[in-house]
Amino acid sequence: MVGINGYSKGNNNLDAVHTDNAKRAGGVKAKNGEGKLSKKAADFLAKLREERPDFDFQVASGKDLRALATDTDKEYSVIFDAEELEKMADDENYAKEKLDHIDTIVEMSDKITKDTGFASLLGENATGNFYADLISFSVKDNGEIKIFADIKKAAEEKAEQKATDTDKPEKKSLQERDVRDKAEAKKPFEPIKVEALSVEDFLAKLRNIA
Repeated sequence: MVGINGYSKGNNNLDAVHTDNAKRAGGVKAKNGEGKLSKKAADFLAKLREERPDFDFQVASGKDLRALATDTDKEYSVIFDAEELEKMADDENYAKEKLDHIDTIVEMSDKITKDTGFASLLGENATGNFYADLISFSVKDNGEIKIFADIKKAAEEKAEQKATDTDKPEKKSLQERDVRDKAEAKKPFEPIKVEALSVEDFLAKLRNIA
């Protein structure tokens, strides 16, 4: 299981297509399973952390691995289950395959955020300005990929608020408006949750948001 997050740390959380994945998984949230590793696997994990300091490697115990991906301040969060990590420690070829998956996903995420910009993925005619605060990927041994994302329409919300303010008669003093604006800015935005089984499915759901 490979989870990667930390796309745009400067952005607030986002909101999107809701899924019932947690219900399908039985509502069991993942917990940190690092304490259950063998010494060999623990040493392998320590080596990974030393070689890739920008990555937050975590060991999950449970079904909802995505929950752990939000709890990091590093650029990328990579989540393995304990069985996976034990196998990686014992099998060099398997470990290389898993790390290659990580590198591929990192390249994909970097291309999305740096080369094209997230908003452009919604199509040329998209009017909303979307940001990815969290995008995570999971890759099974059979190659099946799941993509999860938290998306926000922050710019559109601000534009709508500004337009509403412009249309209203001026009834408040500048001081009152300043207090109100500061209060509005502090309100958290509920994220839109997107889940997809492929890149194509992921992009299609983003376009539906637009």
